Amino acid sequence: MEAPSMNIEDLFKAVQLLPAIRCLKFYHVAITGPFKITEDLVPVIPKLKIVFSSLKTGSDILDALLRRLSPSELHLQHAAIGLSDGSSSSFRPEAFKSVRSLHIGGVYTNEASQTEWTSPDMLSMCPADTLTTFGLGYDIDEHQLGEELRQFLAKKGRHIECLKIDYGHGAQVEPEAEAMHLVVDDVGRDGFGGMPPKWLTVKLSTTCPSLKHLSLFLFVDAEPLDKSKQSSAIFLWRYALRLIASAPKALVSVTVLYELARDVSYEDLDMSTICVVNWKQWD
Repeated sequence: MEAPSMNIEDLFKAVQLLPAIRCLKFYHVAITGPFKITEDLVPVIPKLKIVFSSLKTGSDILDALLRRLSPSELHLQHAAIGLSDGSSSSFRPEAFKSVRSLHIGGVYTNEASQTEWTSPDMLSMCPADTLTTFGLGYDIDEHQLGEELRQFLAKKGRHIECLKIDYGHGAQVEPEAEAMHLVVDDVGRDGFGGMPPKWLTVKLSTTCPSLKHLSLFLFVDAEPLDKSKQSSAIFLWRYALRLIASAPKALVSVTVLYELARDVSYEDLDMSTICVVNWKQWD
């Protein structure tokens, strides 16, 4: 189903009629041009929150929208950004200078496959000294993306006080797979259990010394009745343990949100990967 479209000039005119607005949410919409925006068309809105979910637009339009409205909080969930003519990047630093709270759930270009993750383009444009809240959703098995996150936190994470990460879903591990011995390894190389060696170690006490609140979104899968196969979701839980252990002493809260696989009910949690976690490590 094609997303309904809205011209960016009409969007600014609508916002101009709502001077007290503090939050704009767009779901399954295409924001289009052409546009010619004058200064008197753009209202000044303090502490504005903008949420895009299933957005389709051009990089020039998104750039104009962010620079003119100057949101302090920005959520981008599954955004398809078309590159402007002659542009090698979808984003410019000026578009994010006002953002203090950034949440990215997947960004890709219209010219590329939807599996191509271009959120690093956006991360590279974020200012280093202003971001205090950061949330990111990505598939941890995409090892290059993990490296992008590690580099981002190392360069721009020192003022982040609230960090939220969704690592995606687990998958069934076949008995002949190389990862099977890691599933049954309760110790691993650092005491938290076996994990894929390509999963990067991030030391939050170094990258995010101001961190106070950590939220992790983890996946709970059912353990197959055939014990020769197990779910790799246990890796996510072990990785979370390692991440929490690396947090700075300033950390005051840890929130764990979890998604149940379709074949896991609340009554059957004892048959899922959640019961395999060494909970003593959380102390």
